[in-house]
Amino acid sequence: MSANGRIFRQDNKLFTETSWLAVMHGQGLIPSGYHPLVDVFLEDEVERRVQHIT
Repeated sequence: MSANGRIFRQDNKLFTETSWLAVMHGQGLIPSGYHPLVDVFLEDEVERRVQHIT
């Protein structure tokens, strides 16, 4: 998480990815970069996905 912000959720545990993001952000855990998979998507798609989680 600290390197690229990727949250991996296994077996549909209690928190969703968005919830984990809020918890980690509240604890001051801010990633130093982003996951390279983001580079595969067009900018509009990245924006749409970010808007979905904020």
